[in-house]
Amino acid sequence: LSLITPAICWLIFICFLTIMGNLLVILAVYREASLHSATYFYIVSLAVADLCVGLLVIPLAILFELTR
Repeated sequence: LSLITPAICWLIFICFLTIMGNLLVILAVYREASLHSATYFYIVSLAVADLCVGLLVIPLAILFELTR
């Protein structure tokens, strides 16, 4: 377990926060009818893009750090 450095723990924490925060934004706009407007749909599209970063890019960065 010496491979898990504080930097990798920090990346895992950021990955978790990124995923959970963006899921909450998407869920809030989906559930609240007053947020169904073009402005909030733009916010959702940004949240989806950021969610993809949290699901793809950050785990690959963690893998890169572990195998380097």
